[in-house]
Amino acid sequence: MAKHIRKFFDISTAHMTAQDNTLLAQAVQERDTINMALPLVRPYDHGAWVWVPDAEDMDFYAQPYSDYGFSPAFLKVLRHARENGCDWINFDSDAEACDDLPTHEW
Repeated sequence: MAKHIRKFFDISTAHMTAQDNTLLAQAVQERDTINMALPLVRPYDHGAWVWVPDAEDMDFYAQPYSDYGFSPAFLKVLRHARENGCDWINFDSDAEACDDLPTHEW
Protein backbone atom coordinates (compact mmCIF):
# COMPACT_ATOMS: atom_id res chain seq x y z
CA MET A 1 0.00 0.00 0.00
CA ALA A 2 2.80 2.49 0.81
CA LYS A 3 4.07 2.46 -2.78
CA HIS A 4 0.91 4.35 -3.77
CA ILE A 5 1.54 7.20 -1.32
CA ARG A 6 3.42 10.25 -2.58
CA LYS A 7 4.83 13.31 -0.81
CA PHE A 8 4.66 16.92 -1.98
CA PHE A 9 6.52 20.08 -0.99
CA ASP A 10 4.11 22.88 -0.01
CA ILE A 11 6.01 26.13 -0.52
CA SER A 12 5.38 29.83 -1.08
CA THR A 13 5.38 31.25 -4.60
CA ALA A 14 7.97 33.71 -3.20
CA HIS A 15 10.53 30.97 -3.83
CA MET A 16 10.25 31.47 -7.57
CA THR A 17 11.01 34.60 -9.55
CA ALA A 18 8.42 36.48 -11.62
CA GLN A 19 10.21 35.09 -14.68
CA ASP A 20 9.83 31.53 -13.33
CA ASN A 21 6.11 32.14 -12.88
CA THR A 22 5.81 33.38 -16.48
CA LEU A 23 7.79 30.39 -17.75
CA LEU A 24 5.58 27.95 -15.84
CA ALA A 25 2.54 29.44 -17.57
CA GLN A 26 4.30 29.07 -20.95
CA ALA A 27 5.31 25.51 -20.14
CA VAL A 28 1.65 24.55 -19.74
CA GLN A 29 1.08 25.58 -23.35
CA GLU A 30 4.33 24.32 -24.88
CA ARG A 31 5.19 21.10 -23.06
CA ASP A 32 2.99 18.65 -24.96
CA THR A 33 3.36 20.21 -28.38
CA ILE A 34 6.82 21.76 -28.53
CA ASN A 35 9.17 20.65 -25.78
CA MET A 36 8.69 17.57 -23.60
CA ALA A 37 11.73 18.60 -21.52
CA LEU A 38 9.74 21.45 -19.93
CA PRO A 39 8.29 21.00 -16.44
CA LEU A 40 4.96 19.26 -16.03
CA VAL A 41 2.79 22.03 -14.54
CA ARG A 42 -0.77 22.10 -13.24
CA PRO A 43 -1.68 25.75 -12.53
CA TYR A 44 -4.52 26.89 -10.27
CA ASP A 45 -5.77 30.25 -8.97
CA HIS A 46 -3.15 30.69 -6.23
CA GLY A 47 -0.12 28.94 -7.71
CA ALA A 48 0.91 25.81 -9.52
CA TRP A 49 1.75 22.17 -8.98
CA VAL A 50 5.10 21.24 -10.52
CA TRP A 51 6.35 17.70 -11.02
CA VAL A 52 9.80 16.97 -9.55
CA PRO A 53 12.09 14.80 -11.70
CA ASP A 54 13.46 11.59 -10.18
CA ALA A 55 16.87 11.94 -8.55
CA GLU A 56 18.61 10.05 -11.36
CA ASP A 57 16.96 12.32 -13.97
CA MET A 58 17.49 15.65 -12.20
CA ASP A 59 20.65 16.58 -14.14
CA PHE A 60 18.97 15.57 -17.42
CA TYR A 61 16.10 18.01 -16.78
CA ALA A 62 18.08 20.76 -15.03
CA GLN A 63 19.93 21.81 -18.19
CA PRO A 64 16.86 22.23 -20.43
CA TYR A 65 15.05 24.05 -17.60
CA SER A 66 18.01 26.39 -17.23
CA ASP A 67 18.30 26.86 -21.00
CA TYR A 68 14.59 27.73 -21.13
CA GLY A 69 15.23 30.49 -18.58
CA PHE A 70 14.27 29.06 -15.20
CA SER A 71 16.28 30.64 -12.40
CA PRO A 72 18.93 28.86 -10.31
CA ALA A 73 16.58 29.45 -7.35
CA PHE A 74 13.82 27.47 -9.09
CA LEU A 75 16.22 24.60 -9.76
CA LYS A 76 17.32 24.72 -6.12
CA VAL A 77 13.70 24.28 -5.02
CA LEU A 78 13.35 21.27 -7.35
CA ARG A 79 16.50 19.68 -5.94
CA HIS A 80 15.44 20.40 -2.35
CA ALA A 81 12.06 18.78 -2.97
CA ARG A 82 13.63 15.67 -4.52
CA GLU A 83 16.25 15.39 -1.76
CA ASN A 84 13.35 15.26 0.68
CA GLY A 85 11.48 12.56 -1.24
CA CYS A 86 8.84 14.79 -2.83
CA ASP A 87 7.33 14.01 -6.23
CA TRP A 88 5.48 17.32 -6.58
CA ILE A 89 5.88 20.93 -5.48
CA ASN A 90 2.82 22.96 -4.62
CA PHE A 91 3.86 26.57 -5.19
CA ASP A 92 1.08 28.40 -3.34
CA SER A 93 0.72 32.13 -2.66
CA ASP A 94 -0.64 31.33 0.82
CA ALA A 95 2.00 28.75 1.78
CA GLU A 96 4.81 29.52 4.19
CA ALA A 97 8.32 30.32 3.07
CA CYS A 98 11.12 27.82 3.70
CA ASP A 99 14.06 29.29 5.63
CA ASP A 100 16.52 27.08 3.73
CA LEU A 101 15.68 28.56 0.31
CA PRO A 102 15.92 32.07 -1.17
CA THR A 103 12.81 34.21 -1.68
CA HIS A 104 12.03 36.86 -4.27
CA GLU A 105 9.85 39.98 -4.34
CA TRP A 106 7.55 40.28 -7.37
